Amino acid sequence: ETGKKLYDKLIKSADNLLQQRIPTGPEPYLTKADGATEQEIATDHGPKKNIGYSMGDKSILAATAYLFTGDSKYARYAIDVLLEYATWEYDNTNKAAVSAYAGDDQVFFENIHEMALAYDWCYNEMTPEERKITGDNLHGRFEITRNTHLERIRTSPYDSHHWSYSHCYLIPALALMHDYPGYTEAFTDYLTLYTANSEPMCTEDGGWSK
Repeated sequence: ETGKKLYDKLIKSADNLLQQRIPTGPEPYLTKADGATEQEIATDHGPKKNIGYSMGDKSILAATAYLFTGDSKYARYAIDVLLEYATWEYDNTNKAAVSAYAGDDQVFFENIHEMALAYDWCYNEMTPEERKITGDNLHGRFEITRNTHLERIRTSPYDSHHWSYSHCYLIPALALMHDYPGYTEAFTDYLTLYTANSEPMCTEDGGWSK
């Protein structure tokens, strides 16, 4: 009964989601370079950050409903979210871009792992063109993850914050492994570091970075 209730709740949430408009990219964050005060920056960032987070949430909810039901209407919504997100800037030098690593690493990491799952689960529902658009976007974002996050782990192996984002590295690597070169190596490189350093981070007593 509990499982049925959870399933019904999921599908109800997904059906409600289908009635919602997919957000377009928010305006850039205010920064000190704009002459904004700390208070103005804090007030500005909250709503834009929530829009950023919502894209990953929408994609994974719709994709999960598709995974459970096989109903293509859920996959179509998830794919449309991925296509919209592919238009959002992720230039790693732009600290004002909501979906860029430099602009908001939390939004960047959370979305890349949720959207990689949506990409994988809804893959068969996409056209070749849609796979290329959404896959290229995830691939471009992953390269930033690979070049920045992996280096941080190598240089600061005892910083548990870095290890807590393992899923944001490994899931995209698996999702893209058969479409783009170099992902088998990317996956094994990370596991090599993880197995060598995980013990201090998450012992048999557990740890939040596990």
